[in-house]
Amino acid sequence: MTARLPGLLLPLRRKTDILLQKGKIVMTAQTAQNTNPYEVIIIGAGASGLMCAASPAWARNGETGALDEKRLVLEGGKRCGLKLLMSGGGHCNITHEGNMRDLLGAYGDAGKVLRAVLYKYGNRDSMQFLEQAGVPLYADETGRVLPVSMKAQDVLDAYLKAARENGFAVRREERVNSINKQDNCYCIHTESHSFKTCKVVIATGGCSYPTTGSDGGMFEVLQRDLGVAVSPLSPALVPVIPEDYPYEELAGITIPHVRISIHRDGQKSVHREGALLFTHGAFSGPCALDISSHAARGSRIALSYIHPMTFDDAYAAIRAQGLRTGKAVAAAFALPKRLAALLVQRAADSPKRLAHLLTEDTFVVKDTEGFKTAMVTKGGAALSQVNMTTMELKDHPGIYIIGEALDADAISGGYNLQLCWSTAQAAAFAAAADIR
Repeated sequence: MTARLPGLLLPLRRKTDILLQKGKIVMTAQTAQNTNPYEVIIIGAGASGLMCAASPAWARNGETGALDEKRLVLEGGKRCGLKLLMSGGGHCNITHEGNMRDLLGAYGDAGKVLRAVLYKYGNRDSMQFLEQAGVPLYADETGRVLPVSMKAQDVLDAYLKAARENGFAVRREERVNSINKQDNCYCIHTESHSFKTCKVVIATGGCSYPTTGSDGGMFEVLQRDLGVAVSPLSPALVPVIPEDYPYEELAGITIPHVRISIHRDGQKSVHREGALLFTHGAFSGPCALDISSHAARGSRIALSYIHPMTFDDAYAAIRAQGLRTGKAVAAAFALPKRLAALLVQRAADSPKRLAHLLTEDTFVVKDTEGFKTAMVTKGGAALSQVNMTTMELKDHPGIYIIGEALDADAISGGYNLQLCWSTAQAAAFAAAADIR
């Protein structure tokens, strides 16, 4: 196995690890059993784990780059930060630029519980870190914050570099299968190694995009070995599949502003506004993704393609202008021509039917695309078990849970990565305070 990033501790097939810096071997270490405890071990080299390792909290009186093998990140997969690289379509929507008071609503009921940590380590803090690390950012018209380069790799590289300078080594292909208490410390076991430490940060994410290694396996370990309560897990920010989907030929077309509502038992339960993307068999894009965790099988979704116009507005315009063709409907309501043509076809020369389709195109939910394409996981370690100031488990001093492993998720727009940052910083400063 070749080393792609200098300064990272890479697992080799012969079970011997080599620490590299600037392409040169500077130290060999690690047998199958580690006898000297680590200062801290972060489990998971995804967004929250790397954000934690990159935290300024770990700096030792301004010194960086310590090669004493006392700080470790364990990653179960072959690569670090795969989901981070996929975020924002590969552009990495790192946070949202809005006022933190306004941002709290993005987390639903969990926002009230997360309030303190989100305020203390907020979006300005997250942005400042990357700017100072040489990753210039900008905010788009919706408030999403992205790197100017539009490359998620630049963000990942910044976190890896800072983690390396903080003295963290990264061991890949080390999937944790158990955690046991030993005296006042914890013993972490993988298939081939055991590691001892008094500080553990759980940053293993949820179940979304399992091909990246985020398959939820750590939840079983937390429940079995530590008795951590885990709330039910389900996909969130995932395309919604309706029954009798009529828009397969529109795959790839986006409408900038659509209102989508979900109805359960005849009651409107939730609605969102934003861009809608048609795929080959599902509704995607921000507004569909944001309501997906509420889209239970059998519920009804309704889409308004011309919001805020009402049915009466649309019907009056259709009758007054004699809108009979897709081209005419597209021009009158600023819609993509192919969508307008399909709506006219489905309306079958009925002005009322066309007005209804434009303002309340209704479908029964068949399913979602599930964890395989979900961006985040709804559910996780119950927040009631966690000290929300430090992210430490109340019943297990020295163990911290951060990021998507927590029972907290948000709508799209950078809020979920902001949650990773905020909780990662809280855990880093709390754990590092006892080490320095």
